[in-house]
Amino acid sequence: MSLRHHAEPAVRAAHPADLPVAHGILAGHYPAVMGLFAIAAFTDGLDGFLAKRFGWQSELGKVLDPVADKLLLVTMFICLAVVGLVRGGSPGWCCCATS
Repeated sequence: MSLRHHAEPAVRAAHPADLPVAHGILAGHYPAVMGLFAIAAFTDGLDGFLAKRFGWQSELGKVLDPVADKLLLVTMFICLAVVGLVRGGSPGWCCCATS
């Protein structure tokens, strides 16, 4: 088996760390949310680097990766607004800016 068969699934397996971010914000677990967000950001960057470096790009990945990134950011902005950590109408323009 090549390096691709081991590295790519391992990097992609960390992406489900995105899922509990909204719950963590709403529950007030901010240090855990920061850790999960850092893991998600690192693995997303590593995934992009490996895909470009070794030619592991796919047409589906070119579409889904940016959609997943934007969904994470929009979800975070909305949850931060719900708990009152973002004030003054910011979530509206933040969500539009990430789209």
